[in-house]
Amino acid sequence: MELRRPDNLPAANSPARFGVNVVELSEIRAPKGEDPVRWLLVTDRPIDTDEDCW
Repeated sequence: MELRRPDNLPAANSPARFGVNVVELSEIRAPKGEDPVRWLLVTDRPIDTDEDCW
């Protein structure tokens, strides 16, 4: 995914767009009576494999 540089960040200090990776995880077996937990990770670290996510 690419994100646009925030308007409050001077153009001289960063590119107009930058790439990020997004990882979404959801709890499969939540405790009875509880909503499943959901995690959303946005990172500039490379993610090429499932192991990279962990």
